[in-house]
Amino acid sequence: MLQTTLTCGKCSSADLRKNGSRHGQPKYQCKACR
Repeated sequence: MLQTTLTCGKCSSADLRKNGSRHGQPKYQCKACR
């Protein structure tokens, strides 16, 4: 089973938290750069 690690597009940090969902897809917010 493959596991993907989400990273921030701006700062490449892996420190993300879930921030709701849109059209059934979860949204995430970076804790480092917001």
